[in-house]
Amino acid sequence: MWSVEPHYSVGPIRLGALPSECHFPKGPLQSFRRTPDSPETLAFDGDLLHVELDSSGRISSVTAFRPRELFLAGIQLLGLDTDSVAEALLAAGIVVSRVDAGLWSEELGIVLIEFDDIVDGVEVRR
Repeated sequence: MWSVEPHYSVGPIRLGALPSECHFPKGPLQSFRRTPDSPETLAFDGDLLHVELDSSGRISSVTAFRPRELFLAGIQLLGLDTDSVAEALLAAGIVVSRVDAGLWSEELGIVLIEFDDIVDGVEVRR
């Protein structure tokens, strides 16, 4: 079970840190770029985790995918109905808005990625 600290960390992975400063899950690691000009992404697919690096090699975003358990303000984010998660976040005072990918909190720098009306992934940015 991991928790999100907006703009700071996802579980043991701290935004702004060098990868060598973090404790990553053990398992196969792949590296890729979404486009030739985009930053490098480290993919721990066996652990349902993508870590994007900025131009200086520091962690700029972390995306976790279901079925990992990921909590924000005591609310499980992954694997649940998107509308239910949005209602729970709003009840906790966290404002989200609908975007093409799912739900977005501009204040917290978090995107909840939706697939078939379920929160499939959570991206946290620095």
